[in-house]
Amino acid sequence: MNFISLDHQIHSIEDYDILCALDRTDYSTVYKALDKKTGLIVAIKVINLVNQAELAQAVQTYRTKPFRNICLVDKCFGQDGKLFIVMEYFAGGSLKDLIHLFKINKQTLEIQYVQVIIRELLLGVQEIHQEGLVHRHIKSANLFLSQEAKVKLSYFSTNKEFADTINKSQSHILSLPYWMAPETIQSSLTDQKTDIWAIGITAFELITSKIPYEDVPPQKVIFKIVQQPPRLSGDYPNEMIDFVHQCLQRDPRLRPTATQLLTHPFIKNAKKTQLLFELLERAGMLSGEQQQASCETLNYTHNRVVTSLKLDATGTPIRDEDESLKEETLKIKRTFRKIEKYKPGLGKIIYHEIIQVLKAKNP
Repeated sequence: MNFISLDHQIHSIEDYDILCALDRTDYSTVYKALDKKTGLIVAIKVINLVNQAELAQAVQTYRTKPFRNICLVDKCFGQDGKLFIVMEYFAGGSLKDLIHLFKINKQTLEIQYVQVIIRELLLGVQEIHQEGLVHRHIKSANLFLSQEAKVKLSYFSTNKEFADTINKSQSHILSLPYWMAPETIQSSLTDQKTDIWAIGITAFELITSKIPYEDVPPQKVIFKIVQQPPRLSGDYPNEMIDFVHQCLQRDPRLRPTATQLLTHPFIKNAKKTQLLFELLERAGMLSGEQQQASCETLNYTHNRVVTSLKLDATGTPIRDEDESLKEETLKIKRTFRKIEKYKPGLGKIIYHEIIQVLKAKNP
């Protein structure tokens, strides 16, 4: 085993109990884990890298210096060709999760919440930019709301070359174009003005519960963004529409800085951060209702599957031609789809748990 760490201490993934996977992409996985030494729950992002030299470079690009409203990297180390980034864990999930929760309940975030969230995001980005750095990964999936009602933006690499390497390994142009600025699509340019563009896309998503051009295939959206930058339209306050417009100027030279955007009327009228406690409370209520509904359907599903289905010698459910059972099977499938809509991946986990119960009942 080869160990490389940011603080020159020996760290190992063996220091943690992995509890569950929170998110997966083609190049990385984020886990919820227990730190055995401290007893704290943390999030660990695991990135697959090619070689030891790349790993050593990667470890040095993640700094632990605190920035305002930026998630703190607790540890960063390389082991067996993988980069492990240990950071704060937020039980409430990301702003993307929050948007989804409101969306499936046929609601959108109120303007007053969006104003506070974007102001706190701008304050964090302002501090990064004042040090001459670029975040490069601003979007709702990388924004978190803590139990203390603080808005936190994910960690970032301070090394452009390494960030570009990671982007390429993700097939970045084809997998994440919806947040990309026109100049990034055309020339791979990333600077502080591309962060401003991403803030505009994030504001658009928080306001409308969808990203611009989300129904357009990735291969086509890159042309649409360059030819026709997205615009916020509809029954929204003029200052909100103008804020998004300023961020999404096609010419990066026309986009304001984070400092300038903090003086925009849309942001200046934002209320105090304590308002987000109300948002947390509302989200908790909606989440509780969803979980109760999911538990009710899950209990029905579990009981019906266990009592109705049989397994063959290989542990595979046996098909039954009985029409009543076919109808029950369809109900079960619809239930799993509902669970998947609420929490992607949960339905599959529950299915496999039920199969384990069946195997226990049919040794």
